[in-house]
Amino acid sequence: MTSEWPRDTQKRALLVWLSFLNATVMSLVFFAFVDPLLIVDEMNITALQGREMGYALVFFFFWAGSASSAWLCLRLARRKRQGPKPVGNSQ
Repeated sequence: MTSEWPRDTQKRALLVWLSFLNATVMSLVFFAFVDPLLIVDEMNITALQGREMGYALVFFFFWAGSASSAWLCLRLARRKRQGPKPVGNSQ
């Protein structure tokens, strides 16, 4: 049994998935050049004990930023929906 997702659910799923992929690529590029421990040392953050926590925090920061940017684009690009067209002879 296959069921179609409602249109709004499809949009939300697409937004979350694409922002996840974008955050993944951004994290890969960012951490190719930056060591998370350098950021921790520079900012004097004592809560971060290892690189893994730095990787996770920056990834979720990128994910939230990507999701909010994509959501804003969807909101700004939303077109006004047209009502149903009249049936019959259109002259």
